[in-house]
Amino acid sequence: MIDKFAYTISTKQVRIPNSGIINLSNGKYRYLTERECFRLMGFDDEDFNKLKAIYPGRKGKLSSILYKQAGNSIVVNVLEAILKNIYHINKVRVVYNIDKSNFRW
Repeated sequence: MIDKFAYTISTKQVRIPNSGIINLSNGKYRYLTERECFRLMGFDDEDFNKLKAIYPGRKGKLSSILYKQAGNSIVVNVLEAILKNIYHINKVRVVYNIDKSNFRW
């Protein structure tokens, strides 16, 4: 059950829903929806709606394709932060002409 954190979303979400079970109380629970998985990965609803239009699936059924795409993704905000840091490090190297062999992190 999701309490304080969620497990990794994987490509096996439909067969083995391991990204989280949400406790609805009174012994009832539900799994994360495809949309919720995309939101956790940093995508907005507009992006999800575009994918849903391409892979509509069957009415009332979960889409294994969408779960797989969410599971094969990287968190958008994390990727942006990594790229910004790489850009900043490279900018510092250029400005200060730092030799890569002597550069200490």
